[in-house]
Amino acid sequence: MTSEKRTDGGTTRDRAHRSPASERWLGRLWLTVADRYERYRYLDEADKESLNWHSWGTIVTHWSLVVLMTLVTLTGLSKWLGVYGPLDIGIWGGYNPAFLVHVWSGVLLAVVAFLLYPFYSIYVDGKSVLLTRKQLQEQIVIALAFLGLASYIPGYKKARRSYDAENEEWIGHHPTQTAFWYATWLFVGILTLTGFALWAALASDPAWWIAALGFMESWFAFETILRIHLVSTAIIVASVAMHAYFPLMPSNHDLLFSMIHGRLDGWRVTAENRPERQGAARSKDTLLGPLSGLARLFGTEPDIQDSLAGPETETPTEKSTAETDTTEERS
Repeated sequence: MTSEKRTDGGTTRDRAHRSPASERWLGRLWLTVADRYERYRYLDEADKESLNWHSWGTIVTHWSLVVLMTLVTLTGLSKWLGVYGPLDIGIWGGYNPAFLVHVWSGVLLAVVAFLLYPFYSIYVDGKSVLLTRKQLQEQIVIALAFLGLASYIPGYKKARRSYDAENEEWIGHHPTQTAFWYATWLFVGILTLTGFALWAALASDPAWWIAALGFMESWFAFETILRIHLVSTAIIVASVAMHAYFPLMPSNHDLLFSMIHGRLDGWRVTAENRPERQGAARSKDTLLGPLSGLARLFGTEPDIQDSLAGPETETPTEKSTAETDTTEERS
């Protein structure tokens, strides 16, 4: 078996003599994603520059979503539990103020989530929300790494902070972010429709547009719509909590603060400064403990990093994956 010296003092096995781990489906998938991003591990910190990450429209609408979602959740819980606190205002009691804040915050939430934020994020900032095959591959690998069942993708953190100046797009985009927006749109849509249905059921003479958007009121019992509304609220609150968890991690604080001032320190990559793939980068995790056995079973143990593609070589992992897919399709 041939090998070559790595920059960290170890050796890289030739891809013609792959480890048994790389023969498993998850192992091949890990290599496919890692070979895609490993080259960005070699970007020089000295070449960082301040890049436009979010427009002011995106920043304002993002924090508007946070405020509106907080108001909707708190006032909804107040109405459900009958505890109004500061909303208990004089002769009005607490229910009417809570009801008005709840419904109109919900209306604004739907407008911002479905119209304003996508406009600024997609059309102004050029972000992509399309769920592609590459993102699905990355989602699987990142989920395994998050659970301690695979090594983190070498170069991925730098790729997320790199802008491809020729294609005018960000190189790495966390697939969980895309999944979060699909979940947000789905459950905000459910909350909007069930909310209007509840509003139409409670109103003695609802306006035509409330009755039209509350068409579900004639489909289900009031209690059923309320349960769907509450379960959807719980799911979206959990999704928001997970969404907030990642930027609160110390290694992602720059992404968190970019949603305040709109700038991100990263790399502007062109054909001239795009690093070559070396196959020598290694993630620092060691996958120790009881989960290491599962990683070996899945074929994602640290040794698989020895099969990373070197310079001026093709990526057989992508070819083998395609061949496997074709074979499975034939069968």
